Amino acid sequence: MFSHLKTGIQLNQRSLVLIQQKKSLLLFPLLNVLITLGVVTAAFIPITRVEITTWTTHIVTASDVIFCFGLLFLLFFFIHWITVLCHAALTACAIKQIKNEPYAITNGFKIVFTHFSV
Repeated sequence: MFSHLKTGIQLNQRSLVLIQQKKSLLLFPLLNVLITLGVVTAAFIPITRVEITTWTTHIVTASDVIFCFGLLFLLFFFIHWITVLCHAALTACAIKQIKNEPYAITNGFKIVFTHFSV
């Protein structure tokens, strides 16, 4: 158990050194946050409208409940997918940096999408 903790600490230290060397790698977490905020905003606008209608009319229909839960499910699915995509692209660029190979930010996403293609 302690070996996993030690490995995690070492990985964290190496990651911080890598990020200090290449500040451009911070673009992936920033993109993750911005896209997630956009998706959350886009999802909560219709949910808020349903909630306002429910509070004013005091009527809750099954279609409203299914719509809200379905939209929340899609919201969580897209947030998870965006996070995995950004982390995988960051990892691909970090591996190229560690191997002293040239890379571009767009290459991180290209590498990730080549693994998703069927």
